[in-house]
Amino acid sequence: MKSILKEVLTRCVSATGLFHVARGATGDQLRIFTWHGVEHCDDPYLNFDQLQVDPVRFERQVKWVVSRYRILSGSAFLEVLESGKPWPDRSALITFDDGYANNLAIAGPILQALGVPAIAFLTTGFLGRDLYPWWYVLRSEWPSVFPGKGVPALMEEERRLASMTCSERSALMQERGFRLDHPEPFPFLEPSQLPGLEAAGIEVGLHGHAHLACGVEDRARLTADLEICRTKLLAWGVKPLPLFAYPYGSVPEVWTDGGNACSRMSGLADLGIIAAFTTRMGLNPRDTDPYLLRRYDVTGRRTPANLAMMTSGLVF
Repeated sequence: MKSILKEVLTRCVSATGLFHVARGATGDQLRIFTWHGVEHCDDPYLNFDQLQVDPVRFERQVKWVVSRYRILSGSAFLEVLESGKPWPDRSALITFDDGYANNLAIAGPILQALGVPAIAFLTTGFLGRDLYPWWYVLRSEWPSVFPGKGVPALMEEERRLASMTCSERSALMQERGFRLDHPEPFPFLEPSQLPGLEAAGIEVGLHGHAHLACGVEDRARLTADLEICRTKLLAWGVKPLPLFAYPYGSVPEVWTDGGNACSRMSGLADLGIIAAFTTRMGLNPRDTDPYLLRRYDVTGRRTPANLAMMTSGLVF
């Protein structure tokens, strides 16, 4: 009931034109939209967060964005960023995280039909089948491992596990009886499919190899992980943009290495990364730290009225 009332109120405010006026007043600030998967899934456990967006709703969402913003390619974004010039008026980016096969098979044709580019931040461990996304293992097996515990308990456990290092999380999940080689319910891209991304107007950025949380892992492991990611993409015939999306949105305040610390900016810059994307929502004025770019997380719950409110600059 609360969500319904909120949507009704949002639509009423949107109808007044207030969000439209606010968007116009902040047209010089970059908006970045991020999706994960595009696939119909009603499973209350697997898709409780609606990160897999129904294709019909995805198309409506993208059409709303395209009708209001000028979508930049990743290359065009980098060109503006490095030039020091203002963002083009009403500019925006469309991004995807992780590398689901449905980004190409389902989202790709929709984007092509609308003539808009995008950036896919790929986790190479998932694409190469070296690793499986632990959160879908958790969701798939939750009802059998913890019978009687519903979605709220699952959500809380997932948040807790996401804050751990990879080794800590793996050990705990194995101790509790989760099978870490569980087949993923939403397949990832095959390396052989990557050339198809370029054909669809989707450029590639880095999302790590093992999907490590940068806020808890040490610098040596993060550095090695990013190098593996870049090396694998190059071996698969893809030259990634020097852009990185923080897995889980986990951002390090400093990068530590053997007791020594360096800033987040210098740590990523040393790896050739020019800009990095968080999951923090909000606008990006031209003077935004390029290693702390904000993005709007678009799930299956986002309606046009909700998108209008979220991107207006009044609330987020």
